[in-house]
Amino acid sequence: MKPRVAVLTNIPSPYQVELFDEIAKQARVDLRVWYCAEKDVRRHWEPPRPSHWHRFGRDWRITAHNDQYYLDPRLASEIGAWQPHLAVFSVYSMPAVQIAMWRAGLAGIPWVYWGESVQEVLAAQKTAPDFEYNRPDRPTGSAR
Repeated sequence: MKPRVAVLTNIPSPYQVELFDEIAKQARVDLRVWYCAEKDVRRHWEPPRPSHWHRFGRDWRITAHNDQYYLDPRLASEIGAWQPHLAVFSVYSMPAVQIAMWRAGLAGIPWVYWGESVQEVLAAQKTAPDFEYNRPDRPTGSAR
């Protein structure tokens, strides 16, 4: 059986879609990617169509401080129900991603955070609990 890897991120950006398509093509893992939305309304490029397994969230969001915050809790439920061997979460400031982190931790699913910018981490520190390295035998995180 191939390892199951779940990814949750905000939108299908060109460089991520290319990476995930290639990982799926190699067929060494069972990769499933959940996106919070099909497109960010602030982006002026057309999002690429993924060829890898993917699902889009319902695009439930709030707009604040020139940013989009996606809220769909269904994504966390689907990832938890699939029981991946590893979950990869990106865009820490998204409530949908934070819910998925908590859900994975409660279910004993190992997860890692994939960060891409300092600005994103600084924004997250204002809106979310402080998460620590997650293993099934350790607490999932602690709020300060």
